Amino acid sequence: MSTALLVSACPPRVDERPDAGGRIEAGPKVQPRQATRVRITPTTARVAFTGSKVTGQHGGGFSGFDGVWEVPADLSTSRLQLTIDLATVYTDNARLTEHLKSAEFFDVARFPRAEFTSTSFVASSGGRGTVLGQLRLHGVTQALSVPFSLTARDTGFEAVADFELNRRDFGIIYPGRADDLISDLVGLTVVITATR
Repeated sequence: MSTALLVSACPPRVDERPDAGGRIEAGPKVQPRQATRVRITPTTARVAFTGSKVTGQHGGGFSGFDGVWEVPADLSTSRLQLTIDLATVYTDNARLTEHLKSAEFFDVARFPRAEFTSTSFVASSGGRGTVLGQLRLHGVTQALSVPFSLTARDTGFEAVADFELNRRDFGIIYPGRADDLISDLVGLTVVITATR
């Protein structure tokens, strides 16, 4: 099966709006001008994936990841870095879990980590924006453009990103069985919760 990175969360309630300077203005329950430093761990985020093939799908995730998101008042100057320990992969099938660790997929013996580093953030309307950055996976680094939304919460905010990757862009080319081919495209959803 193909692998996708998925972090699930409650559906967002978008009540932010951008100001003329490209900053995201939040509702009255959040202090939009207060800088925040978010530690990205399994406590503040959940990373899971869904893989598709002809006969169906499998779900799973990662239990080990760490990163930091620096969120100043001006969103365009944000910085985000996330590292995922690929050896912590788990799925709904034990054989599949081991297969994903093998050289036909992640090849964790040679490439134990996936790393994403942002290069810029761009805010748009409706509490939405785009983060640009570099993703290193399976020994290959690719530029990435990831749309996201921000949702105000009583004690902070939640960021949700939803996009697709082509696994072949990262040299993960195992096709699957001839009668049960694996999709090249993988869906990725990332959710990070910040508490002020």
